Amino acid sequence: MRPSTLKDTLLLFDSTLSMIYPNIKTLLIILATLPVTTVIVEKSFSTLRHIFGDFRACMNVERVSDLALLSWHDKMTHELETKEVIEVFNQKGRRF
Repeated sequence: MRPSTLKDTLLLFDSTLSMIYPNIKTLLIILATLPVTTVIVEKSFSTLRHIFGDFRACMNVERVSDLALLSWHDKMTHELETKEVIEVFNQKGRRF
C-alpha cells in the first residue's frame, strides 16, 4: 500500500519505521507543519500591509497592534453589537 497524503505517510512510518529512522520521522513532522506556519506569516504580513495603507504616519504602535488583532479575529468582531461598542466607547470620556 502506497500512502497518498503526508498524513498517511506519517501514520505508516510511525507504525513501521520510526524506531529505525527517527530523524526521518522528525523531518516528516517538520514538513507537515511548515505550510501552516508559512500561511500564518503570510496572513500577518497581508493584514499589516492592509492596515498601514494610508495611515502609517499617524498611528502609534499600540493602535496598529489593536487594529491587527481586530483584523485577525474578524469573525469575532462581526458578532459584536455595534451600538453596545459605541456606548462603551462614549462612557470612557474624551481621549487626547
